[in-house]
This record gives sequence, C-alpha cells and structure tokens, in this order.
Amino acid sequence: MALSPGDRVLNGGCGLGALTGRLVDAVDGSGAGAGQGEVVGVDISEDAIAACNRLAAALRLAPAARFAVGDAYVKLVFGGTVRG
Repeated sequence: MALSPGDRVLNGGCGLGALTGRLVDAVDGSGAGAGQGEVVGVDISEDAIAACNRLAAALRLAPAARFAVGDAYVKLVFGGTVRG
C-alpha cells in the first residue's frame, strides 16, 4: 500500500525516528508543515522520543510529525482472524 498526501500514519516503535522524514515527505504533500498529512511516532523509550523531537525540530517536520512516549498492544484483524 502506498502512502499519499493527507494520510495519517502511526509509527509504532519509532525508535530514533530514522524513517520519519521519509514518511512526512510521503503524507504531507508539498513539504513539511503543509498540514496535509500527519505522522505520529510512538515508542516506549523516553530517550528515543527525546531524540525524535530533536530530529523533527532540526528537519522542521512540525506540525506534520509528532512523537509520544507510550506502549501499545494491538490486535489486528485480517479476514476475520485476530492476530496479536
């Protein structure tokens, strides 16, 4: 599945945000801050999220990118089968 301008992306386990810039480019349309799409990175590590926030500031990814400390457990449903 390809990402398009205006899409909203949840990047669970985003780590240090290595993919964030590319995800923002894919969903934000005319460039970071255009306000068309959004990438939300979540990671359990406070240090990783602090690094992501520094990276986002340096690359001027706001408001298209934001980060939060969190833990997620997700059940995914594919064709009626629950996985997770």
